[in-house]
Amino acid sequence: MNILVNVLTNLRNNVRVGNRSFIQRYHSRFVREVLQKLVDTGYLTYVKQIPASKKPQNRLTHLEIGIAPILNNCAGVSPQFVLRYRQIEQMEQRFLPAVEIGLLLLSTTQGIRTNRELRLMEQPIGGKLLGYVF
Repeated sequence: MNILVNVLTNLRNNVRVGNRSFIQRYHSRFVREVLQKLVDTGYLTYVKQIPASKKPQNRLTHLEIGIAPILNNCAGVSPQFVLRYRQIEQMEQRFLPAVEIGLLLLSTTQGIRTNRELRLMEQPIGGKLLGYVF
């Protein structure tokens, strides 16, 4: 299973219930980078690592995720589409509700980027579509 899709699904479920924070048990460094990008864009308030147990030899951590009030929906895309720069606008129309509302998350050779960041770059690059938020 795709861990990122599970995390974004848990995030969407907690938004629907009305929770403002929740604890995610399974994660990876890649998931933490995607969530940090959501914090930078304002869709999440914070992402903290908390220890899973009180034993010092246990390195397992959980994530505590704070949800911002502007987040309405999010989802992971599986399978992850490989997009060229020209195809990003088509995916915006497919996944986002309106123009300039929401973000597409893409994994590029330069790290995790949003569709807005890719538009502002001098050299057009594409990447794999990871998910969307709005």
